[in-house]
Amino acid sequence: MLPYLKRISEQKNLILWGDYSPAELDLLRKNLPARGLFFNFRVPTMDEAKELLAFLRRWGERRSS
Repeated sequence: MLPYLKRISEQKNLILWGDYSPAELDLLRKNLPARGLFFNFRVPTMDEAKELLAFLRRWGERRSS
């Protein structure tokens, strides 16, 4: 799927919706441009939402370094 997602992201904004693991998010981060990339997360529990939020905060810190 990554080649198709990359091709789409080169032409227009890309919205990805779903329940992603940290490993999947890292894979997307390394292979897709950040510009125009939007995630709509589905998280089944509040605990998982807190874990995802902590992961995303660390993810953003790594990108800006």
